[in-house]
Amino acid sequence: MGFDNESIVHELIANVQFIPIFIRLDKILIVVSKISISSCEEYYGAGLGYLFTLITKYNGKQSLFIQSILEDKCSLNVYYEGIKLYHNKDTTPNKIWETIGILRKYDGMTLFGITNSYVQQKLEELKKNNNIITCTSDNWENIDLLNLIFEQNIKKRKIANTFSDWSNLFTNWYKQTNTIIQFPAILFQIYPENYQFQEKELGAWRAMLRASGCINITPFSKKQHIHSEIRYNGTIRSSKNIR
Repeated sequence: MGFDNESIVHELIANVQFIPIFIRLDKILIVVSKISISSCEEYYGAGLGYLFTLITKYNGKQSLFIQSILEDKCSLNVYYEGIKLYHNKDTTPNKIWETIGILRKYDGMTLFGITNSYVQQKLEELKKNNNIITCTSDNWENIDLLNLIFEQNIKKRKIANTFSDWSNLFTNWYKQTNTIIQFPAILFQIYPENYQFQEKELGAWRAMLRASGCINITPFSKKQHIHSEIRYNGTIRSSKNIR
């Protein structure tokens, strides 16, 4: 058939944007059918649209697991013969797999395929080709660079312009001695009081902050205590935030 001929194979796949990645994990086969990128460190650079499947037993039945990364969460659906048996969304792959309670010998990142060396290689290639722009807090006085990051993370997602001068977020924070912010409370510096945020908006601003050198931007629920850490000027500090 010619599939052992390297030149024929290269010609056949010349216009194919992505070839599924097959990852063997003991007896489990993980198929990464779509990859996408982000500046999110919690997802090791993977982003919205990342999609993959695996087949293993759930409640004693050989089932199809469909896993994906959404705007700011991960999703897991389990199907048996077309019937959905399980659904869950959470902030990280590890939390999803801790909840479902199977395959405990692996962490969620491994089962999502994200930390696989070949997947990481493809994510890096995609990142270079898409010219994702990032910076650190040392660059926050460079408004031209911040504007590019704003275009990339806010404007491209078509977020409604109901806020005032967004650059104040960075100029005000940069002047603070405290490197910790509370999210999404900080957004009320530029949004009207009592503004009701949509998940899409929060996801876009998290992406903006991450691309600007912050990590672990975590949403708070009422009466919830969360330890958050944000890397700022190369220093990690932690605090307990209460909302």
